[in-house]
Amino acid sequence: MIVFSIGLTISTSALQPPKYPDVTASTVEEMVSWIATESADTFQEGKYKEFLTDYREKGEILVGYYLNEDGTTGISSVEATIPHITFYNEGVGAKVQIRLVEPQYESLLEKSLTDYLNAIYSIQKWDFSELPIQKATLANGETVDFIVMEHDSGAINAYFIWEGYEVRIHQYKKYDVKNIEQIQFMKLPIKKASELKGYGDVLISRNYLENGFWSEDEVSQNGKNTEKELQEYAETYIKQNRGSSFGADWKIINTEFVPAVAGTTENPGGTDGSYTFQVSLSKEKAQDIVTKPLTVVIKAREFRNITNFKKTENQVTANVVQGQETTNQLMIVSYQGNMMLSVKTVNATGTDEITAEIPEEADRVKAFLWEKEDSVALQSSNLFSCSLNPQCAAWELIKNEQGE
Repeated sequence: MIVFSIGLTISTSALQPPKYPDVTASTVEEMVSWIATESADTFQEGKYKEFLTDYREKGEILVGYYLNEDGTTGISSVEATIPHITFYNEGVGAKVQIRLVEPQYESLLEKSLTDYLNAIYSIQKWDFSELPIQKATLANGETVDFIVMEHDSGAINAYFIWEGYEVRIHQYKKYDVKNIEQIQFMKLPIKKASELKGYGDVLISRNYLENGFWSEDEVSQNGKNTEKELQEYAETYIKQNRGSSFGADWKIINTEFVPAVAGTTENPGGTDGSYTFQVSLSKEKAQDIVTKPLTVVIKAREFRNITNFKKTENQVTANVVQGQETTNQLMIVSYQGNMMLSVKTVNATGTDEITAEIPEEADRVKAFLWEKEDSVALQSSNLFSCSLNPQCAAWELIKNEQGE
Protein backbone atom coordinates (compact mmCIF):
# COMPACT_ATOMS: atom_id res chain seq x y z
CA MET A 1 0.00 0.00 0.00
CA ILE A 2 1.39 3.41 -0.98
CA VAL A 3 1.32 6.23 1.56
CA PHE A 4 1.49 9.76 0.17
CA SER A 5 2.92 12.46 2.43
CA ILE A 6 1.42 15.90 1.91
CA GLY A 7 3.70 18.85 2.42
CA LEU A 8 0.98 21.51 2.20
CA THR A 9 0.27 23.46 5.38
CA ILE A 10 -3.21 24.95 5.79
CA SER A 11 -3.33 28.08 7.96
CA THR A 12 -6.32 29.95 9.32
CA SER A 13 -7.00 32.99 11.44
CA ALA A 14 -8.03 32.91 15.09
CA LEU A 15 -11.52 31.79 16.01
CA GLN A 16 -13.51 33.27 18.87
CA PRO A 17 -14.23 31.26 22.03
CA PRO A 18 -17.77 30.71 23.28
CA LYS A 19 -18.87 31.93 26.73
CA TYR A 20 -17.12 29.89 28.07
CA PRO A 21 -15.71 26.34 28.13
CA ASP A 22 -13.64 25.02 31.02
CA VAL A 23 -9.89 24.73 30.62
CA THR A 24 -8.79 21.12 30.17
CA ALA A 25 -5.14 20.01 30.29
CA SER A 26 -3.64 16.64 29.42
CA THR A 27 -1.16 16.73 32.28
CA VAL A 28 -0.89 18.28 35.72
CA GLU A 29 2.18 20.21 34.54
CA GLU A 30 0.13 21.89 31.81
CA MET A 31 -2.48 22.94 34.36
CA VAL A 32 0.22 24.40 36.63
CA SER A 33 1.73 26.29 33.67
CA TRP A 34 -1.67 27.71 32.76
CA ILE A 35 -2.39 28.85 36.33
CA ALA A 36 1.03 30.52 36.50
CA THR A 37 0.89 32.39 33.16
CA GLU A 38 -2.70 33.10 32.09
CA SER A 39 -4.02 36.65 32.17
CA ALA A 40 -6.33 36.72 35.18
CA ASP A 41 -7.99 39.98 34.11
CA THR A 42 -8.67 39.33 30.42
CA PHE A 43 -9.03 35.57 29.94
CA GLN A 44 -12.72 34.77 29.41
CA GLU A 45 -13.58 38.26 30.63
CA GLY A 46 -12.07 37.59 34.05
CA LYS A 47 -14.06 34.42 34.75
CA TYR A 48 -11.02 32.76 36.34
CA LYS A 49 -9.59 35.86 38.06
CA GLU A 50 -10.31 34.83 41.66
CA PHE A 51 -9.39 31.20 40.93
CA LEU A 52 -6.02 32.11 39.39
CA THR A 53 -5.20 34.73 42.01
CA ASP A 54 -5.96 32.41 44.95
CA TYR A 55 -3.77 29.61 43.59
CA ARG A 56 -0.91 31.96 42.80
CA GLU A 57 -1.04 33.29 46.33
CA LYS A 58 -1.16 29.73 47.68
CA GLY A 59 1.87 28.91 45.53
CA GLU A 60 0.87 25.30 44.95
CA ILE A 61 -1.86 22.93 43.83
CA LEU A 62 -2.89 19.68 45.46
CA VAL A 63 -3.09 16.73 43.06
CA GLY A 64 -5.37 13.77 43.82
CA TYR A 65 -4.69 10.57 41.93
CA TYR A 66 -4.65 6.78 41.96
CA LEU A 67 -1.74 4.50 41.12
CA ASN A 68 -1.72 2.14 38.16
CA GLU A 69 -0.52 -1.43 38.64
CA ASP A 70 2.95 -0.42 37.43
CA GLY A 71 3.14 2.33 40.06
CA THR A 72 2.59 5.26 37.68
CA THR A 73 -0.07 7.90 38.19
CA GLY A 74 -3.30 7.20 36.33
CA ILE A 75 -4.26 10.81 35.59
CA SER A 76 -5.67 11.11 32.07
CA SER A 77 -6.67 14.78 32.13
CA VAL A 78 -7.09 17.76 34.46
CA GLU A 79 -9.88 20.33 34.26
CA ALA A 80 -10.33 23.74 35.87
CA THR A 81 -13.98 23.55 36.91
CA ILE A 82 -14.38 26.63 39.13
CA PRO A 83 -13.94 26.45 42.08
CA HIS A 84 -12.49 22.93 41.76
CA ILE A 85 -9.59 21.40 39.90
CA THR A 86 -10.86 18.06 38.63
CA PHE A 87 -8.54 15.09 38.11
CA TYR A 88 -9.70 12.26 35.83
CA ASN A 89 -8.02 8.93 36.47
CA GLU A 90 -7.93 6.04 33.99
CA GLY A 91 -9.61 2.84 35.09
CA VAL A 92 -11.17 4.38 38.21
CA GLY A 93 -14.91 4.91 38.49
CA ALA A 94 -14.43 8.22 40.27
CA LYS A 95 -13.04 11.65 39.59
CA VAL A 96 -11.22 13.70 42.23
CA GLN A 97 -12.29 17.32 42.66
CA ILE A 98 -10.17 19.58 44.85
CA ARG A 99 -10.69 23.19 45.94
CA LEU A 100 -9.02 25.51 48.41
CA VAL A 101 -10.71 25.76 51.79
CA GLU A 102 -12.65 29.04 51.84
CA PRO A 103 -10.93 31.34 54.41
CA GLN A 104 -14.21 32.91 55.55
CA TYR A 105 -15.56 29.49 56.50
CA GLU A 106 -12.35 27.93 57.81
CA SER A 107 -13.32 28.56 61.44
CA LEU A 108 -16.38 26.33 60.96
CA LEU A 109 -14.07 23.34 60.58
CA GLU A 110 -13.17 23.72 64.24
CA LYS A 111 -16.79 22.86 65.02
CA SER A 112 -17.47 20.13 62.45
CA LEU A 113 -17.12 19.12 58.81
CA THR A 114 -20.92 19.30 58.60
CA ASP A 115 -21.09 23.00 59.42
CA TYR A 116 -18.39 23.82 56.88
CA LEU A 117 -20.07 21.89 54.04
CA ASN A 118 -23.47 23.39 54.83
CA ALA A 119 -21.96 26.86 54.51
CA ILE A 120 -19.95 26.14 51.36
CA TYR A 121 -22.86 24.54 49.50
CA SER A 122 -25.67 26.75 50.83
CA ILE A 123 -26.27 28.18 47.33
CA GLN A 124 -26.95 24.66 46.03
CA LYS A 125 -29.20 24.11 49.08
CA TRP A 126 -27.40 20.88 49.93
CA ASP A 127 -28.04 19.96 53.56
CA PHE A 128 -25.43 17.75 55.23
CA SER A 129 -26.98 18.00 58.72
CA GLU A 130 -28.51 14.52 58.84
CA LEU A 131 -25.64 12.73 57.10
CA PRO A 132 -23.26 10.72 59.32
CA ILE A 133 -19.61 11.62 59.68
CA GLN A 134 -17.54 8.54 58.87
CA LYS A 135 -13.85 7.75 59.13
CA ALA A 136 -11.43 6.33 56.60
CA THR A 137 -7.70 5.70 56.49
CA LEU A 138 -5.90 7.13 53.48
CA ALA A 139 -3.12 5.38 51.58
CA ASN A 140 -0.56 7.47 53.49
CA GLY A 141 -1.90 6.16 56.82
CA GLU A 142 -3.75 9.30 57.88
CA THR A 143 -7.32 9.08 59.16
CA VAL A 144 -9.90 11.56 57.87
CA ASP A 145 -13.54 12.34 58.62
CA PHE A 146 -15.75 12.22 55.55
CA ILE A 147 -19.41 12.62 54.60
CA VAL A 148 -21.16 10.92 51.68
CA MET A 149 -24.06 12.62 49.90
CA GLU A 150 -26.23 11.08 47.18
CA HIS A 151 -27.58 13.56 44.63
CA ASP A 152 -30.70 13.42 42.47
CA SER A 153 -28.48 13.29 39.37
CA GLY A 154 -27.17 9.88 40.44
CA ALA A 155 -23.84 11.27 41.63
CA ILE A 156 -22.50 10.07 44.97
CA ASN A 157 -19.91 12.42 46.44
CA ALA A 158 -17.61 11.84 49.38
CA TYR A 159 -16.26 15.01 51.07
CA PHE A 160 -13.29 15.45 53.41
CA ILE A 161 -10.61 18.00 54.28
CA TRP A 162 -6.89 17.43 53.77
CA GLU A 163 -4.19 20.02 54.58
CA GLY A 164 -6.16 23.13 53.69
CA TYR A 165 -8.03 21.64 50.76
CA GLU A 166 -11.55 20.30 50.38
CA VAL A 167 -11.48 16.97 48.54
CA ARG A 168 -14.60 15.73 46.79
CA ILE A 169 -14.54 12.24 45.30
CA HIS A 170 -17.26 12.12 42.68
CA GLN A 171 -18.72 8.69 41.93
CA TYR A 172 -21.81 7.71 39.96
CA LYS A 173 -24.61 5.50 41.29
CA LYS A 174 -22.25 3.29 43.28
CA TYR A 175 -20.20 4.36 46.29
CA ASP A 176 -16.95 2.59 47.12
CA VAL A 177 -14.93 3.57 50.20
CA LYS A 178 -11.81 2.23 48.44
CA ASN A 179 -11.83 5.38 46.32
CA ILE A 180 -11.06 7.27 49.54
CA GLU A 181 -8.68 4.72 51.04
CA GLN A 182 -6.58 4.38 47.87
CA ILE A 183 -6.27 8.03 46.93
CA GLN A 184 -2.78 9.52 46.74
CA PHE A 185 -1.79 13.17 47.08
CA MET A 186 1.11 15.29 45.92
CA LYS A 187 1.69 19.03 45.89
CA LEU A 188 3.18 20.86 42.93
CA PRO A 189 4.57 24.40 43.26
CA ILE A 190 3.23 27.30 41.22
CA LYS A 191 6.21 29.49 40.46
CA LYS A 192 5.85 33.18 39.79
CA ALA A 193 5.85 33.89 36.06
CA SER A 194 5.02 36.65 33.61
CA GLU A 195 1.52 36.59 32.20
CA LEU A 196 1.74 35.47 28.56
CA LYS A 197 -1.99 35.21 27.70
CA GLY A 198 -3.46 32.69 25.31
CA TYR A 199 -2.45 29.37 26.86
CA GLY A 200 -5.98 28.70 28.07
CA ASP A 201 -7.35 29.09 24.54
CA VAL A 202 -4.68 26.71 23.25
CA LEU A 203 -5.60 24.06 25.84
CA ILE A 204 -9.34 24.45 25.23
CA SER A 205 -8.86 24.20 21.47
CA ARG A 206 -6.86 21.00 21.76
CA ASN A 207 -9.46 19.44 24.03
CA TYR A 208 -12.22 20.22 21.53
CA LEU A 209 -10.23 18.68 18.71
CA GLU A 210 -9.09 15.56 20.54
CA ASN A 211 -12.10 14.71 22.70
CA GLY A 212 -15.45 14.41 21.03
CA PHE A 213 -14.97 17.18 18.48
CA TRP A 214 -13.71 15.07 15.60
CA SER A 215 -16.89 13.02 15.28
CA GLU A 216 -17.12 13.04 11.47
CA ASP A 217 -14.20 10.64 11.15
CA GLU A 218 -15.57 8.59 8.26
CA VAL A 219 -16.32 9.53 4.65
CA SER A 220 -17.28 7.54 1.59
CA GLN A 221 -14.88 6.82 -1.25
CA ASN A 222 -17.67 7.86 -3.60
CA GLY A 223 -17.50 11.42 -2.32
CA LYS A 224 -13.88 11.95 -1.30
CA ASN A 225 -10.82 9.95 -2.30
CA THR A 226 -8.11 12.43 -3.27
CA GLU A 227 -5.66 14.24 -1.04
CA LYS A 228 -7.07 17.62 -2.08
CA GLU A 229 -10.64 16.58 -1.23
CA LEU A 230 -9.60 15.34 2.22
CA GLN A 231 -7.55 18.46 2.95
CA GLU A 232 -10.56 20.63 2.15
CA TYR A 233 -12.85 18.37 4.18
CA ALA A 234 -10.69 18.59 7.32
CA GLU A 235 -10.26 22.35 7.06
CA THR A 236 -13.94 22.99 6.38
CA TYR A 237 -15.05 20.70 9.18
CA ILE A 238 -12.89 22.45 11.74
CA LYS A 239 -13.95 25.94 10.65
CA GLN A 240 -17.67 25.45 10.09
CA ASN A 241 -18.82 22.64 12.36
CA ARG A 242 -17.02 23.33 15.62
CA GLY A 243 -14.59 26.12 14.88
CA SER A 244 -16.40 28.67 17.05
CA SER A 245 -15.72 26.47 20.08
CA PHE A 246 -12.10 27.48 20.42
CA GLY A 247 -10.06 30.63 20.23
CA ALA A 248 -6.56 29.54 19.20
CA ASP A 249 -4.87 30.13 15.87
CA TRP A 250 -4.44 26.82 14.06
CA LYS A 251 -2.94 25.11 11.07
CA ILE A 252 -3.07 21.57 9.74
CA ILE A 253 0.32 19.83 9.63
CA ASN A 254 1.92 16.37 9.33
CA THR A 255 -0.59 14.93 6.88
CA GLU A 256 -0.63 11.42 5.41
CA PHE A 257 -3.03 10.15 2.76
CA VAL A 258 -3.82 6.54 1.82
CA PRO A 259 -6.47 6.26 -0.93
CA ALA A 260 -9.30 3.77 -0.62
CA VAL A 261 -9.38 0.89 -3.10
CA ALA A 262 -12.79 -0.05 -4.46
CA GLY A 263 -14.13 -3.59 -4.05
CA THR A 264 -13.79 -6.27 -6.69
CA THR A 265 -15.15 -9.78 -7.20
CA GLU A 266 -12.12 -11.15 -5.36
CA ASN A 267 -12.27 -8.57 -2.57
CA PRO A 268 -15.87 -7.31 -2.43
CA GLY A 269 -15.36 -5.13 0.62
CA GLY A 270 -12.48 -3.21 -0.91
CA THR A 271 -9.72 -1.65 1.18
CA ASP A 272 -10.43 1.42 3.29
CA GLY A 273 -8.18 4.44 3.01
CA SER A 274 -7.31 7.16 5.51
CA TYR A 275 -6.32 10.78 5.91
CA THR A 276 -4.32 11.49 9.06
CA PHE A 277 -3.24 14.90 10.27
CA GLN A 278 -2.34 16.95 13.32
CA VAL A 279 -3.28 20.49 14.24
CA SER A 280 -0.75 23.00 15.52
CA LEU A 281 -2.33 25.46 17.97
CA SER A 282 -0.97 28.83 19.07
CA LYS A 283 -2.15 32.08 20.64
CA GLU A 284 -0.14 35.26 21.15
CA LYS A 285 2.99 34.43 23.18
CA ALA A 286 1.65 31.24 24.78
CA GLN A 287 3.39 27.90 24.29
CA ASP A 288 2.36 26.14 21.05
CA ILE A 289 0.72 22.71 21.25
CA VAL A 290 0.30 20.04 18.59
CA THR A 291 -2.68 17.69 18.83
CA LYS A 292 -2.45 13.94 18.69
CA PRO A 293 -2.99 12.51 15.17
CA LEU A 294 -6.59 12.81 13.96
CA THR A 295 -7.82 10.39 11.31
CA VAL A 296 -10.56 10.36 8.70
CA VAL A 297 -11.36 6.85 7.47
CA ILE A 298 -12.24 6.65 3.77
CA LYS A 299 -14.74 3.80 3.45
CA ALA A 300 -14.07 1.78 0.32
CA ARG A 301 -16.81 1.40 -2.28
CA GLU A 302 -18.04 -2.18 -2.05
CA PHE A 303 -18.57 -4.48 -4.99
CA ARG A 304 -22.05 -6.03 -4.82
CA ASN A 305 -23.57 -8.60 -7.13
CA ILE A 306 -25.57 -11.81 -7.39
CA THR A 307 -23.92 -14.94 -8.75
CA ASN A 308 -24.72 -18.64 -9.28
CA PHE A 309 -28.43 -17.93 -9.65
CA LYS A 310 -30.01 -21.33 -10.28
CA LYS A 311 -33.46 -22.90 -10.41
CA THR A 312 -34.04 -26.59 -9.68
CA GLU A 313 -37.69 -27.65 -9.86
CA ASN A 314 -39.45 -25.41 -7.30
CA GLN A 315 -36.29 -24.16 -5.60
CA VAL A 316 -33.89 -21.36 -6.47
CA THR A 317 -30.45 -20.60 -5.05
CA ALA A 318 -28.23 -17.55 -5.36
CA ASN A 319 -24.95 -16.32 -3.94
CA VAL A 320 -24.59 -12.73 -2.81
CA VAL A 321 -21.26 -10.99 -3.40
CA GLN A 322 -20.58 -8.12 -0.97
CA GLY A 323 -18.40 -7.19 2.01
CA GLN A 324 -18.21 -9.78 4.79
CA GLU A 325 -19.89 -7.50 7.34
CA THR A 326 -22.49 -6.07 4.97
CA THR A 327 -26.15 -7.06 5.18
CA ASN A 328 -28.57 -6.36 2.35
CA GLN A 329 -31.86 -7.90 1.26
CA LEU A 330 -32.14 -10.42 -1.52
CA MET A 331 -35.61 -10.44 -3.06
CA ILE A 332 -36.68 -13.40 -5.15
CA VAL A 333 -39.79 -12.84 -7.28
CA SER A 334 -41.48 -15.64 -9.25
CA TYR A 335 -43.85 -15.26 -12.20
CA GLN A 336 -46.05 -17.27 -14.48
CA GLY A 337 -45.88 -15.33 -17.69
CA ASN A 338 -46.31 -11.74 -16.59
CA MET A 339 -48.29 -12.62 -13.46
CA MET A 340 -46.45 -12.36 -10.18
CA LEU A 341 -46.84 -15.49 -8.08
CA SER A 342 -44.64 -14.92 -5.01
CA VAL A 343 -42.16 -12.56 -3.40
CA LYS A 344 -39.63 -13.62 -0.80
CA THR A 345 -37.15 -11.27 0.82
CA VAL A 346 -34.25 -12.58 2.88
CA ASN A 347 -31.46 -10.76 4.72
CA ALA A 348 -28.13 -11.71 3.17
CA THR A 349 -24.91 -11.07 5.10
CA GLY A 350 -21.50 -11.27 3.46
CA THR A 351 -21.35 -13.95 0.78
CA ASP A 352 -24.36 -15.93 1.95
CA GLU A 353 -25.95 -18.55 -0.28
CA ILE A 354 -29.69 -17.99 -0.31
CA THR A 355 -32.25 -20.71 -1.03
CA ALA A 356 -35.97 -20.06 -1.55
CA GLU A 357 -38.98 -22.13 -2.47
CA ILE A 358 -41.12 -20.95 -5.39
CA PRO A 359 -44.43 -22.22 -6.81
CA GLU A 360 -44.05 -25.18 -9.16
CA GLU A 361 -45.94 -23.37 -11.92
CA ALA A 362 -43.43 -20.51 -12.00
CA ASP A 363 -41.73 -20.16 -15.35
CA ARG A 364 -39.74 -17.02 -14.63
CA VAL A 365 -37.75 -15.86 -11.58
CA LYS A 366 -36.02 -12.58 -10.82
CA ALA A 367 -33.52 -11.77 -8.07
CA PHE A 368 -32.96 -8.27 -6.72
CA LEU A 369 -30.40 -7.09 -4.18
CA TRP A 370 -31.80 -4.19 -2.18
CA GLU A 371 -30.35 -1.99 0.53
CA LYS A 372 -31.40 -3.44 3.88
CA GLU A 373 -33.93 -1.48 5.89
CA ASP A 374 -32.59 -0.83 9.38
CA SER A 375 -35.95 -0.53 11.08
CA VAL A 376 -37.47 -3.88 10.13
CA ALA A 377 -35.77 -7.17 9.21
CA LEU A 378 -38.08 -8.28 6.45
CA GLN A 379 -38.17 -12.04 5.94
CA SER A 380 -41.20 -12.20 3.66
CA SER A 381 -42.75 -9.18 2.04
CA ASN A 382 -44.31 -7.69 -1.02
CA LEU A 383 -42.26 -5.89 -3.62
CA PHE A 384 -43.16 -2.39 -2.51
CA SER A 385 -42.34 -2.63 1.20
CA CYS A 386 -38.59 -2.83 0.59
CA SER A 387 -36.15 0.04 0.32
CA LEU A 388 -35.99 0.80 -3.42
CA ASN A 389 -32.23 1.22 -3.57
CA PRO A 390 -30.80 -1.48 -5.84
CA GLN A 391 -27.27 -2.60 -5.05
CA CYS A 392 -26.70 -4.23 -8.45
CA ALA A 393 -28.58 -5.08 -11.64
CA ALA A 394 -31.47 -7.57 -11.33
CA TRP A 395 -30.85 -11.17 -12.35
CA GLU A 396 -33.48 -13.18 -14.19
CA LEU A 397 -34.04 -16.86 -15.00
CA ILE A 398 -36.50 -18.07 -17.64
CA LYS A 399 -37.86 -21.62 -17.86
CA ASN A 400 -35.51 -24.05 -19.68
CA GLU A 401 -32.58 -21.67 -19.15
CA GLN A 402 -31.17 -24.24 -16.75
CA GLY A 403 -31.95 -27.20 -19.07
CA GLU A 404 -35.47 -27.83 -17.84
